[in-house]
Amino acid sequence: MIYRTRCWRNIGFLALLVLEASRPARASESEAPGGGVSADVRDRIAAYYESRGVQASVWDQFEAAEYDEEEYRRFVRRGVKVDTRVPIADPARIPPPGPAPKWWQELSAAKSSLTLTEETEVGLMVAGRVLREYPLWEDAESTKYVRFVGRYVAEQSMRPDIPYKFFIIQGKSPAAYSTPGGFLFVSTGLLQLLSDEDELAFVLGHEVAHVARFHGILEVERTATTRRANEALEELDTMSQKSGGEKPDLEAIADEAFKVFTGFRSRAEEDQADALGVDFTIRGGYRKECGVEVLGLLQKKLGDGPEASESDTHPKFSERIQALERHLKSKAGSSPRRRMTSTQKRFDQLRKSLSGKE
Repeated sequence: MIYRTRCWRNIGFLALLVLEASRPARASESEAPGGGVSADVRDRIAAYYESRGVQASVWDQFEAAEYDEEEYRRFVRRGVKVDTRVPIADPARIPPPGPAPKWWQELSAAKSSLTLTEETEVGLMVAGRVLREYPLWEDAESTKYVRFVGRYVAEQSMRPDIPYKFFIIQGKSPAAYSTPGGFLFVSTGLLQLLSDEDELAFVLGHEVAHVARFHGILEVERTATTRRANEALEELDTMSQKSGGEKPDLEAIADEAFKVFTGFRSRAEEDQADALGVDFTIRGGYRKECGVEVLGLLQKKLGDGPEASESDTHPKFSERIQALERHLKSKAGSSPRRRMTSTQKRFDQLRKSLSGKE
């Protein structure tokens, strides 16, 4: 998460413990649904929404998150400036990003025992309950703009094929969240704090990094003796005793995920999401300084960070800024073939929309 309000710590983690020993081997991500879900999954989610007091119309918001592929490509082409000194086979195409930074090879493998289909189903259940508490910002053009920027940044990540969906929620507090399966939320308060599209790209890239790296899985493994993990393991034991390898109850997992909606991400997760978030933006052609700028804006707006009594592990903004500056000096990559330069006018339109309706 970008700041300390509400985050999704441990949402996918408890599901891992419950699912790991009770279902077939992990399917490849190519077997997961592209932009949608199957009819039986949709029926289960609809029943879940009804039983938890979520309006059925919430589902329409997730379906409305789809957009025209060619329109998206035009959006990218309008913003990017191609370095004509670098030969490309087809000048009409957007050149691919440069190679991934070398330090990505040093990252430990991050694998979820959830299939992408299951990850998406849990994410849909949790996201529906989020929208019960946080109303969406009802402006189609602003929402489409944020989705296009988010999609572009996600394409620079190590999990570009997830059907990420981006939403603007109403809220004065600057905040951004992510759920399993790639459902990302950014508040109007945070958008109003930003200065340009580069900074927006970092905010979204930070949340994409949390999804792409399955953040929290290793933490659950390390803390499997805690009360919450023990409860999940007890549920696993119960499920393993059921005949026929019965499929775990994803509704129960989503309920548990929603209970841990509040909390703080660890220092390691936040530092890594900051570093990857800025790497994604650099690969897309945005300014490398945008990450440090966003953290500085949040520090000025909210103070340096949580007190020790609130979180012993969540880093202060000053610490995150220092860590990101070190990353930029030693590990960050570059984008030699393209730069995102023609973006200020469309970002200003977003700011105008936000100021005109609140």
